[in-house]
Amino acid sequence: MSRTDKWNQRYAGKGDKLPELPAVISDQLATLPKGRTLDLACGDGAAALQLAGLGHDVVAVDFAEQGILRMRQFAESQGLNIDGRVADLQNIQSLDGLGQFDNIVICRYKPEPDLIEALSELMCIGGSLFISTFNKLHHQRSGFRSELCLASGQYLETFSDFQLEFYQDGVPNNSNLDIYLFKRLF
Repeated sequence: MSRTDKWNQRYAGKGDKLPELPAVISDQLATLPKGRTLDLACGDGAAALQLAGLGHDVVAVDFAEQGILRMRQFAESQGLNIDGRVADLQNIQSLDGLGQFDNIVICRYKPEPDLIEALSELMCIGGSLFISTFNKLHHQRSGFRSELCLASGQYLETFSDFQLEFYQDGVPNNSNLDIYLFKRLF
Protein backbone atom coordinates (compact mmCIF):
# COMPACT_ATOMS: atom_id res chain seq x y z
CA MET A 1 0.00 0.00 0.00
CA SER A 2 1.40 3.42 -0.93
CA ARG A 3 1.86 6.10 1.73
CA THR A 4 -0.88 8.15 0.04
CA ASP A 5 -3.30 5.20 0.18
CA LYS A 6 -2.34 4.56 3.81
CA TRP A 7 -3.13 8.14 4.88
CA ASN A 8 -6.27 8.37 2.76
CA GLN A 9 -7.52 5.19 4.41
CA ARG A 10 -6.66 6.54 7.86
CA TYR A 11 -8.55 9.82 7.29
CA ALA A 12 -11.52 8.09 5.65
CA GLY A 13 -11.94 5.94 8.75
CA LYS A 14 -11.88 8.77 11.31
CA GLY A 15 -15.57 9.58 11.27
CA ASP A 16 -16.86 12.95 12.45
CA LYS A 17 -14.37 13.58 15.27
CA LEU A 18 -12.88 17.05 14.93
CA PRO A 19 -9.05 16.98 14.67
CA GLU A 20 -7.25 18.41 17.70
CA LEU A 21 -3.86 19.89 18.42
CA PRO A 22 -1.83 19.42 21.58
CA ALA A 23 -2.22 22.48 23.83
CA VAL A 24 1.47 23.36 23.47
CA ILE A 25 1.01 23.79 19.68
CA SER A 26 -2.37 25.49 19.95
CA ASP A 27 -1.01 28.07 22.41
CA GLN A 28 1.88 28.97 20.11
CA LEU A 29 -0.29 29.22 16.99
CA ALA A 30 -2.49 31.74 18.81
CA THR A 31 0.51 34.11 18.97
CA LEU A 32 1.05 34.29 15.19
CA PRO A 33 0.09 37.62 13.62
CA LYS A 34 -3.02 37.43 11.45
CA GLY A 35 -2.32 37.29 7.75
CA ARG A 36 -2.06 34.95 4.80
CA THR A 37 -1.00 31.64 6.35
CA LEU A 38 0.19 28.40 4.72
CA ASP A 39 -0.34 25.16 6.64
CA LEU A 40 1.97 22.52 5.13
CA ALA A 41 1.26 18.83 5.75
CA CYS A 42 -2.08 19.93 7.20
CA GLY A 43 -3.56 16.45 7.49
CA ASP A 44 -7.24 16.84 8.26
CA GLY A 45 -6.81 20.45 9.28
CA ALA A 46 -6.32 20.75 13.03
CA ALA A 47 -3.99 23.77 12.71
CA ALA A 48 -5.73 25.22 9.65
CA LEU A 49 -9.10 25.19 11.40
CA GLN A 50 -7.69 26.93 14.48
CA LEU A 51 -5.89 29.55 12.39
CA ALA A 52 -8.93 30.26 10.22
CA GLY A 53 -10.99 30.62 13.40
CA LEU A 54 -8.49 33.21 14.62
CA GLY A 55 -8.96 35.25 11.43
CA HIS A 56 -6.08 34.04 9.26
CA ASP A 57 -6.50 33.66 5.49
CA VAL A 58 -5.45 29.99 5.31
CA VAL A 59 -4.15 27.86 2.46
CA ALA A 60 -3.75 24.26 3.67
CA VAL A 61 -1.77 21.62 1.76
CA ASP A 62 -1.51 17.86 2.20
CA PHE A 63 -0.91 14.88 -0.10
CA ALA A 64 -3.86 12.94 1.33
CA GLU A 65 -7.05 13.90 -0.48
CA GLN A 66 -9.21 12.39 2.27
CA GLY A 67 -7.53 14.65 4.84
CA ILE A 68 -8.27 17.72 2.71
CA LEU A 69 -11.89 16.58 2.26
CA ARG A 70 -12.33 16.14 6.02
CA MET A 71 -10.83 19.58 6.66
CA ARG A 72 -13.17 21.18 4.13
CA GLN A 73 -16.19 19.53 5.79
CA PHE A 74 -15.16 20.78 9.23
CA ALA A 75 -14.45 24.26 7.87
CA GLU A 76 -17.85 24.43 6.20
CA SER A 77 -19.64 23.26 9.36
CA GLN A 78 -17.87 26.01 11.34
CA GLY A 79 -18.44 28.71 8.74
CA LEU A 80 -14.72 28.98 7.99
CA ASN A 81 -13.09 29.53 4.62
CA ILE A 82 -9.92 27.46 4.03
CA ASP A 83 -8.31 26.96 0.64
CA GLY A 84 -7.44 23.24 0.84
CA ARG A 85 -5.13 21.81 -1.81
CA VAL A 86 -3.78 18.36 -2.54
CA ALA A 87 -0.02 18.51 -3.13
CA ASP A 88 2.89 16.22 -2.33
CA LEU A 89 5.59 18.00 -0.30
CA GLN A 90 8.15 15.55 -1.67
CA ASN A 91 7.59 17.29 -5.02
CA ILE A 92 8.47 20.93 -4.34
CA GLN A 93 7.13 21.99 -7.75
CA SER A 94 3.65 21.11 -6.48
CA LEU A 95 3.87 24.30 -4.38
CA ASP A 96 4.51 26.54 -7.39
CA GLY A 97 1.92 29.24 -7.84
CA LEU A 98 0.85 29.44 -4.19
CA GLY A 99 2.31 32.94 -3.81
CA GLN A 100 3.83 34.34 -0.64
CA PHE A 101 2.66 34.07 2.93
CA ASP A 102 2.89 36.05 6.15
CA ASN A 103 3.08 32.80 8.13
CA ILE A 104 4.00 29.21 7.37
CA VAL A 105 2.97 26.47 9.79
CA ILE A 106 4.27 22.89 9.82
CA CYS A 107 2.88 20.63 12.55
CA ARG A 108 3.79 17.00 13.18
CA TYR A 109 5.79 16.72 9.96
CA LYS A 110 9.57 16.82 9.52
CA PRO A 111 10.39 18.92 6.43
CA GLU A 112 12.98 17.52 4.03
CA PRO A 113 15.98 19.74 3.09
CA ASP A 114 14.52 20.73 -0.31
CA LEU A 115 11.30 21.89 1.35
CA ILE A 116 13.31 23.87 3.90
CA GLU A 117 15.09 25.63 1.01
CA ALA A 118 11.76 26.45 -0.65
CA LEU A 119 10.31 28.09 2.47
CA SER A 120 12.12 31.40 1.86
CA GLU A 121 10.47 31.66 -1.56
CA LEU A 122 7.04 31.10 -0.03
CA MET A 123 7.39 33.59 2.82
CA CYS A 124 7.20 37.37 2.93
CA ILE A 125 10.09 39.22 4.54
CA GLY A 126 9.21 39.63 8.21
CA GLY A 127 6.96 36.56 8.10
CA SER A 128 6.80 33.87 10.77
CA LEU A 129 7.73 30.20 10.34
CA PHE A 130 6.31 27.83 12.95
CA ILE A 131 7.51 24.23 13.07
CA SER A 132 6.47 21.68 15.66
CA THR A 133 7.22 18.07 15.07
CA PHE A 134 8.09 14.84 16.78
CA ASN A 135 11.42 14.41 18.56
CA LYS A 136 13.45 11.33 19.48
CA LEU A 137 11.43 10.86 22.68
CA HIS A 138 8.41 10.13 20.48
CA HIS A 139 10.45 7.45 18.71
CA GLN A 140 11.50 5.89 22.03
CA ARG A 141 7.96 5.86 23.41
CA SER A 142 6.00 4.80 20.35
CA GLY A 143 8.39 3.19 17.90
CA PHE A 144 7.62 5.95 15.38
CA ARG A 145 10.32 5.92 12.70
CA SER A 146 13.45 7.61 14.05
CA GLU A 147 14.34 9.27 10.73
CA LEU A 148 11.03 11.17 10.89
CA CYS A 149 11.89 12.61 14.31
CA LEU A 150 13.99 15.66 15.13
CA ALA A 151 17.24 15.47 17.03
CA SER A 152 17.50 17.94 19.89
CA GLY A 153 18.12 21.42 18.45
CA GLN A 154 18.21 20.08 14.89
CA TYR A 155 16.83 23.25 13.28
CA LEU A 156 18.67 25.83 15.40
CA GLU A 157 21.25 26.49 12.66
CA THR A 158 19.30 25.34 9.59
CA PHE A 159 17.43 28.45 8.47
CA SER A 160 19.96 31.07 7.33
CA ASP A 161 17.32 33.58 6.17
CA PHE A 162 15.47 33.36 9.48
CA GLN A 163 15.98 34.55 13.04
CA LEU A 164 15.01 32.22 15.88
CA GLU A 165 12.25 33.78 17.99
CA PHE A 166 11.36 30.77 20.17
CA TYR A 167 12.60 27.23 20.70
CA GLN A 168 11.32 24.55 23.03
CA ASP A 169 13.15 21.25 23.24
CA GLY A 170 10.43 18.83 24.24
CA VAL A 171 12.67 16.17 25.77
CA PRO A 172 13.52 18.03 29.03
CA ASN A 173 9.80 18.85 29.35
CA ASN A 174 8.83 15.19 28.81
CA SER A 175 7.07 16.20 25.58
CA ASN A 176 7.15 14.30 22.28
CA LEU A 177 7.23 17.60 20.34
CA ASP A 178 9.92 20.20 19.64
CA ILE A 179 8.75 23.70 18.74
CA TYR A 180 10.50 26.36 16.65
CA LEU A 181 9.32 29.84 15.74
CA PHE A 182 11.40 31.85 13.26
CA LYS A 183 11.04 35.25 11.62
CA ARG A 184 12.25 35.74 8.05
CA LEU A 185 14.86 38.51 7.95
CA PHE A 186 15.56 38.87 4.22
